[in-house]
Amino acid sequence: MTRPSSADGSARRWVSAAVGLLLVVLATLAGAPPAHADDPIEVAITLTSVSPQVVPKDPAARITISGEVVNTSKVAMKGVQVSFWRSRDPISTTAELQQAAASPWDVPFGERMGVDGTEPDLNLFNITTENEPSFGPGAKATFTVSARVDQLDLGSVSADDPSGGVRLVGVHVRGTPAGGTNHTVGRARVFMPMSAPTSVDRASIVVLTSAPSMLPDGTFTDTHLAGELGGRLGRLLAEAAQPGATVLIDPSLYDELTAMTSEGGYRLSSGQVTTEGAQQASDFLLGFGALQSVNTVYRLPFGNPDLALAHQFDQPEVVSRAAAALPANHPLSGLPVAVVPDRSVDSSIVSFIAPLHPTLLVLRNNPGPERQQVGDLMVVRTDTRLGLGGPGPAPSSTDPQRVGRALSELLLDPSPQIVTLSDQVLPAVDRAIRPLSTLVPLTALEESSGRVVWPKAVKGNVVSADWWAQLDTTAQRLTDAGDLRGDLATGKRQAAAATSRAAASRFTAESRVAYLSAVRGLIPSIDSQNVRIVSAEKFVVSEATTRLPITVTNNTDQPVAVRVVFISENPQRISLPPTDVVTVPPHGSHAFTFTVEAHTNGALTVRARLETSTGVPVGVEHRFILTANSLGRIGWILMVSSGLVVLAATALRIRQVRGERGRASLPAVAGAPSVSGEGFVTPPDLGTRPHP
Repeated sequence: MTRPSSADGSARRWVSAAVGLLLVVLATLAGAPPAHADDPIEVAITLTSVSPQVVPKDPAARITISGEVVNTSKVAMKGVQVSFWRSRDPISTTAELQQAAASPWDVPFGERMGVDGTEPDLNLFNITTENEPSFGPGAKATFTVSARVDQLDLGSVSADDPSGGVRLVGVHVRGTPAGGTNHTVGRARVFMPMSAPTSVDRASIVVLTSAPSMLPDGTFTDTHLAGELGGRLGRLLAEAAQPGATVLIDPSLYDELTAMTSEGGYRLSSGQVTTEGAQQASDFLLGFGALQSVNTVYRLPFGNPDLALAHQFDQPEVVSRAAAALPANHPLSGLPVAVVPDRSVDSSIVSFIAPLHPTLLVLRNNPGPERQQVGDLMVVRTDTRLGLGGPGPAPSSTDPQRVGRALSELLLDPSPQIVTLSDQVLPAVDRAIRPLSTLVPLTALEESSGRVVWPKAVKGNVVSADWWAQLDTTAQRLTDAGDLRGDLATGKRQAAAATSRAAASRFTAESRVAYLSAVRGLIPSIDSQNVRIVSAEKFVVSEATTRLPITVTNNTDQPVAVRVVFISENPQRISLPPTDVVTVPPHGSHAFTFTVEAHTNGALTVRARLETSTGVPVGVEHRFILTANSLGRIGWILMVSSGLVVLAATALRIRQVRGERGRASLPAVAGAPSVSGEGFVTPPDLGTRPHP
């Protein structure tokens, strides 16, 4: 066999070395692979600030991103570092913006920024250090990174795209989990416009509501309103005070704030009396009173119940109770009514809410013209684009991400007019678009004369299948409780107010159950054994109409307004009309008199029971025996009547006899009739008379 030459051996050794080197390179690259969308998210990144919100035109300006990193994995990490990231791919249309918002985490792939030559390197931020080399499970750390505009190389405004479009910027976090290799363990991205949007007319609708906390007895379940007055509600009131804003307020909130300002404080359901938030409530009411002379104010249905949910489950009682909850003398009763469904609704909502007589319907998540008219109802649509967040991964709805999305939407799809809703637009978004918009009232919006386009209704969820039945039962029990107190009107109003609050839009399903349970716990339960009828076991009447005594005792802690109702075995023989309604005091009694109307003699059993003015039974049934005995009087009447008949017959006979005797003593007249001895008249014999 021929041995290989030295040249061949050298060639083979070079090839082997090259292959080995290639394997080393591949292994090295494999040790730090690019992260893909199917990589597990091992840290959560929350962006807290992106400044500025639009790419600066100055190439030397810096874009700064701050946030917080949390290790959500179950292992510690080392070498954890935050890098500034950006994509140079332009986003020029709303379709591309929506596609980017729904894109996987590594699309577009983009680039991390490396060392920028500054000291320290502002493009990078080290979470772990020599002193703290480990980032354990659940650990948190804040960061700030920044990059120069000219380093980012994002492009510039061109004639083909005067706006410059939108870019994606953000951060990547890399680290080495215990037992693993160094790779990207988390990302966060935000949209950033290349230029500011053009100015638009904006109609701002500010909704003043809160989850109800006041119960029918005037106590509060908690003090959450005090916290909201110093935060969310205080901010909303400031927005509502801007000239041109349209303000919607829940009368239930107005009542609760008024109750909080009571002298001496307000009482919690636990029994504690507090003044927490009382001064803020007073200031809020003063501020609200002042803005009514500046802006258009509507009132929401009492408690702002979830009418979209009630409509979905065909519960018109929710609407009628919301209408009945507000008394005519309420300070807000004269305001026009507005309805803001919590989700998309179809055209049938108009007839469903008609009993409220609304003049404004605010639709969210509905495409179409901003303002249209349906009869007397103004229909406006809010711009939901301004409430959306940035692309994932989660969390992706931070303030910076919502601001970036809103400005990008307005840049790529400019509109001459928009409608914003306060519970859809975060304060940060409102502050960002405020300089770019002119605030106008709703009536200043251009009205579309086209046909209203209604989307498909979006369904909501209730906490349980029998939720509506529980709501109806509670309303009836509160009404009955008012009726039992002798104040049916107040009972009905309390029932309407409490159940409207229980269905509030700001409640979660669990909160609704908790509130309704608290309401039901306040409804008094009357022990039937403690409200009783007391009377004799037997009554005897001898007159056609007789009044008899009966007593009602009330051994409960509350007054009861009742009447006594009687059930006769035979109303045709003996009837007993019910008594009037009388209030029996707590641990007291009341003596009634009832009427007996006897039509014939006899004895029967009468059942007596108590009921309210509307017929709700109270207490236990009572029985007694009633005997009608008027035979003596009737007998005398029959004897006298018989005697009179006998006397009349005797007088007539005497008169007849006297007449017969008188006629017998007179001479007979030819042709005249004669009277026989039996008193029969004998006609004359006409056959013997000559014919004329």
